[in-house]
Order: sequence, then C-alpha cells, then structure tokens
Amino acid sequence: MNITLTKETNKLIEAHRAIDKKGADDMWAVLDKWKEPSMINKYQPEALISECNAELNEVISECRKADTLLNQKLKNEVSNAKAKVIPCCITSITKPNDYAMQVNNALHFITLEGEELTDEKAYNILKQFIEDYEQMELFAAVVEKQVGTEKFINANGTCFFKKTFGKYSRAKAIINLFNEIEALSENLFIIPKVASNTFIINAHYFNVVKDGYAEIADEQNILNLLAELDIALKDVIEPIK
Repeated sequence: MNITLTKETNKLIEAHRAIDKKGADDMWAVLDKWKEPSMINKYQPEALISECNAELNEVISECRKADTLLNQKLKNEVSNAKAKVIPCCITSITKPNDYAMQVNNALHFITLEGEELTDEKAYNILKQFIEDYEQMELFAAVVEKQVGTEKFINANGTCFFKKTFGKYSRAKAIINLFNEIEALSENLFIIPKVASNTFIINAHYFNVVKDGYAEIADEQNILNLLAELDIALKDVIEPIK
C-alpha cells in the first residue's frame, strides 16, 4: 500500500502559496496602473474607484477559483488515503451466533477481577475480541472505569494495557488523526484573506489582500498532523508491504 498524502498535501500548499503571491503581485500591478497621473486625470474619482475595485475584485475572484480547486483536491486526497488506511485498522469480522453471550461472559470475568485486573489477565479474557474495534472500544471504557484512569492511561494518552488494547489504541489514534486532518482540510486554502497593505489613490484607500494568520497556522497544523500520521501508519502499513 502506498500512502502519499503528506507529499501531495505539500504540493498543494506550495501551489496555494504561489497563487497567493501571484494574486498580491497582480493587485499591486492594478494599483500601480491606476495611480498614474494619466489615469487619475482621465477618470472622475467615483469612476476611478469603481474601475480600480473591479480589477482588484477580478484578481481576487480568479485566486478564489484556483484555491477552491486546490481545496477540493486536498479533500479528495484525504478521503482516498482514509479509504485505504481505515480498513487496515478496523478488520471486518464474522461474529458467531453466541457472540453476545461471549461478550457478556467476558464482562463478567473482568468484573470479577475488580481493581486488580492486569493487562495480562485482561488479554486472556478479551483476546478473542482483539480484532473487533467497536467491541474493544466498549471494553476499554469498562476497564478504564474499573481500574481507574491513572492505571489505564497516562497523561499523553498512552494506554498501559498495551497487550490487550494496543491494536485498538493504534487504530483509534489513526482514526482521530484523520478526523482532525479532515476538519482542517475543509477550509484550507479558502479561508478569507486579510489586508496586508493599504494603498491610497486620489484620497481613496485600496487594500492588497493575502493569507492571514488563520490560513498560515492551519497549513502548518495539517502538516504537523500528517507527520504524526506518518509515524502512526508505520505499524499499519509496514506489515502489509
């Protein structure tokens, strides 16, 4: 399996930054044109403002169209990568007819262990359910409540019951990362731009707009999450290769 989400996202970010720079350069070119005395003398103030704004808005509109296309490409990349990875994390299993009874029996044995339940004991009770992500999610909640959060998971979110819930924890981490990446990709490249410079022509103020802090921060945030995802995927992808 070949997951190239980080590589493709970097390409899209670079493309967006090129669009942002070209847009600003084109807006400066528009303002340089309309600041010329020949243009100021040729047009009435209201007409000059209208014509200049029309050209600036055209530049902004073209940038928006290009950025919207990049945003859609990014969301497609994320969706395609997720579709490849998640089935490797969550195995499809065939449940026997008495599966509900097996779950109830396992819960009973876990309860009998009380606060003294260990990873080894939990594994012996739950090993037949390891491949069932949803069921292990429920078991994890039960075990955490029974032994106490401080004995189940550390401040960084690492589960102490690694043998029992290791596979579940890895899958959960990957799913959570994809959820965060999807949330960021929803508006990346199309976050409204902000005024970076103000230009005065004939006593009227015009703005050159560029990416603001929100866009720049989200680009870095998604790259940080992708770096985490690449590390998390090593446990999933490498065994498949």
